[in-house]
Amino acid sequence: MPSVMAQSAEIGTLQQQAVQYTQQEKPQQAIEIFQQVLKLSQQKGDKKNEAVAHLGLGLNYNNAGQPQPALVQYNQALLIFQELKERRAEATTLNNIGAVYGDIGKPEEALKYYTWHGHGLRFSPPKSPNAGGL
Repeated sequence: MPSVMAQSAEIGTLQQQAVQYTQQEKPQQAIEIFQQVLKLSQQKGDKKNEAVAHLGLGLNYNNAGQPQPALVQYNQALLIFQELKERRAEATTLNNIGAVYGDIGKPEEALKYYTWHGHGLRFSPPKSPNAGGL
């Protein structure tokens, strides 16, 4: 089994690769790598990188035209960021969820997330793993 330092280095390297694919507008490749980051982060018990992986997955699912999986991933990231009290990341995630709802023609739902984000209020996402009601 790899050492904790080796796992951390591997997670960092994979995250960099996934970000590069995201920037190159290659969402499927980014998704594959973020899934590896998610698995390694969960194995390591690294909640912050687990949340970052969910966030990256959400972004790339949305970029691939898959809003439902994007919302599921964003909601997972949101729960972890709230648990870790990572307010900036929480706000970013709320903004991203709002953007997905805006993209799929649900401006009222999008506005809820933008409002929570803008006022810095704590938001509790739906409990369903298939959150979003698409």
